[in-house]
Amino acid sequence: MVPLATPLHETRRALAWADIVVAAAGSPGLVRGEMLRPGAVVVDVGINTIDDPSNPRGYRLPGGGGFATGSEGGPPLPP
Repeated sequence: MVPLATPLHETRRALAWADIVVAAAGSPGLVRGEMLRPGAVVVDVGINTIDDPSNPRGYRLPGGGGFATGSEGGPPLPP
């Protein structure tokens, strides 16, 4: 477990050796693909709202994982 207040360099170090990461950070895109070790599995349980004028609701619900950054790990599991 890595609390949100943990310095980023320590968070990166913890994620670099994790086999399974459960992202529930409350911060959109906090966990990025380059932080993960190859083969890691991410279970993203975070729910955040960010403005998105292209969405009929005006917002979208991303999780805490920034999967668009790419990863050589396993497939992300969406919220």
